[in-house]
Amino acid sequence: MKFKTIFRSLSNLLFITPYLISAKTDECFEIYNKFDNEIEVKRNIYECTVNENGELNSLKFTYDSSITLEDIKSIFSHSSLRKLYYDFNYECYTCDTETTNLLNFELPSENLTNLEELTLAIDVYKYYSALGGPAVVSITRGTVLKNGFKPLKNLKKLTLFRIKISQNNINEISNLPNIEELEIKECEIKNVNLKSLSNLKSLSFIKTNLSSENIDDLSNLKNLKKLKISDCLTNEIINGISNLTDLEELTLCPESSDEIEFKPIQKLTNLRHLELTPETTFNYSTHKEVNGNFIFEEGALKNFKNLKNLTIGDIDLNKSSFNDIAQLTDLEELYFDGANINKINLDSYTNLENLSVLYIRKSLTSSGEIPKFIFNLKNLKKLYLPYNKLTTIPDDLKNLKDLELLDLSENKIAEFPAVVTQLTNLKHLNMNENDIPNAPKDLENLTSLEYLNLGFNNAIKLDLDLSSFKNLKHFDLSGCNYNSYIPKGLEACENLEYIDLNKNSLKGEIPDALNSLKNLTYVNFSYNNKLTGKTLTNESLEFCGYIIKNFCISKAMSCFYRSVESYSLKTENSIYSRVMRLNNTCATSTTVSENVSSILTVATSTETDPTESIMTTETISIPDPDSETVITITKTKTVPTNEVTKTVPPPIPQTTSSVDDKEEDSLSDDEEQEDQDDVVVEVDDDDEDGAVIDEEDSDSDSESEN
Repeated sequence: MKFKTIFRSLSNLLFITPYLISAKTDECFEIYNKFDNEIEVKRNIYECTVNENGELNSLKFTYDSSITLEDIKSIFSHSSLRKLYYDFNYECYTCDTETTNLLNFELPSENLTNLEELTLAIDVYKYYSALGGPAVVSITRGTVLKNGFKPLKNLKKLTLFRIKISQNNINEISNLPNIEELEIKECEIKNVNLKSLSNLKSLSFIKTNLSSENIDDLSNLKNLKKLKISDCLTNEIINGISNLTDLEELTLCPESSDEIEFKPIQKLTNLRHLELTPETTFNYSTHKEVNGNFIFEEGALKNFKNLKNLTIGDIDLNKSSFNDIAQLTDLEELYFDGANINKINLDSYTNLENLSVLYIRKSLTSSGEIPKFIFNLKNLKKLYLPYNKLTTIPDDLKNLKDLELLDLSENKIAEFPAVVTQLTNLKHLNMNENDIPNAPKDLENLTSLEYLNLGFNNAIKLDLDLSSFKNLKHFDLSGCNYNSYIPKGLEACENLEYIDLNKNSLKGEIPDALNSLKNLTYVNFSYNNKLTGKTLTNESLEFCGYIIKNFCISKAMSCFYRSVESYSLKTENSIYSRVMRLNNTCATSTTVSENVSSILTVATSTETDPTESIMTTETISIPDPDSETVITITKTKTVPTNEVTKTVPPPIPQTTSSVDDKEEDSLSDDEEQEDQDDVVVEVDDDDEDGAVIDEEDSDSDSESEN
């Protein structure tokens, strides 16, 4: 048996270890196994879940050359699938005929009879060189061939993205007995009749360029309850929408600079949700950004007596229309996103006694003051005031005794508002991106907090004990240049799910007590050059960020793999490869299967004269699965003794390990290659694809490569 094959098998087994940690072999695992390494999995599989029987339940993946079309067909054969997102997104510089033919997608849906939600995207990006200039991108949309949707009898929601929709597709969709929602995004729908979609309850057009021939079709969709159009609206389209008198939710996001008459919309008195948020687009003729806009007559909004939710974006709403809003006394949620309300007297808004959610973003940038009517909204539960250049928070805020959510992020607040500590019912507090120098001890009064974000307040100090927050689930102190130890009491927050402490100046070690947090799914300690210790071993972790060279690896965790999405990819020096070589590991071995194990012993010497050198010996014993013999491999290294400074004792009984971290980290790439020559057997390092979670600059990266 070839030793090279043994090492390749070990590498592959180590790659699949994270999936074995959390669950037995299931249908998600079968899909992962179609790829060669963890990076390809991460690049292609965004989400995969199974039901209690291990059968595929939901899948979100994209196609590239790392998986064959036959594999795709096998994925589509899982009849247990309830939710599927498939993106055929192919990029090429020299697209051949075969690639173009892939755009004519034969949806293998005959087995997807239980599918309830489907998102489908089929497109090819073609790159062309432009005479020495930048590459020109051409997007070609694909089509779904005949009978692709026909078998999907249980489908309730369908999203089509960058697809050339045919009349045959529409006819098949309209015949699906359970279809309720259809979203068409960046698709081509020319010469397509939509009248047959009369059973739909929800319809969305996003950047689709509706043509005039579709206008009459919209007016015939009498069963629609929800309509969203984020597109180049015209007055003809508005007139068509006005016939949908049973509409309950309407979202209009015009992109063109044309002024749209709002008057026809006033007929839709059954509306409960209305959103008017124009999109900002770039006019290449004038080289300026433009917004869509509406023309409002006096009293344009006051007829929507049933309205519960209203969103006003960056539109020229006149003073009369703003006053109309005060008469909508059934309103429960009101959103101003980019609306200019700086010079509008909103005192009459105290009539909105049923208002429970108020969102004002980028709408107070001139005054920098909170409108006084807000402090009289006794039933307010959620108050969002981000990005308004606020500098101080009035004491009148204490009147909102029932407030549960407060968002004051992205402002200019220079002192933590003492009044906030009096809002004892707060569950969610966001003070991100201000200029707050310290978090006072009185903050401990907010014992109901579940979400606390103090991130990006430079050089902030904490004068509080986090153990007071027994209900805390989300804690963010990132980007603060916080120069201290891990905040006190964090390990006592037994409900914690999310900890972000990256981009600080933390020192000391990560407390072992954090391993007791059973609900923890996300931790990020990256960009803290002085922070050391052991990596966490919580089985619930899905993402973990560290500067790996500063830590010893307690256990091979799937969160190492999942967190590569935010950091540099180093295929030649993956986390799994480093664990396999026991570089920076706390433990002595990682068992990746019942029939494959490794025992590694590294002999080191105490420091002597710097001019002398010592020999280190690494022995790996591997049971041969084809026989009852044990294969022993020995690797030797000659290292200057001045690089040998510390011995790490093994924490796991029955095995021994003494790993010199600084010795391993100080080796250059050239020295490592020389060491390869001393290995008794051939090791194919090209098979060790993966990623290192190391967020330091390039100089630090080079120090950590082994």
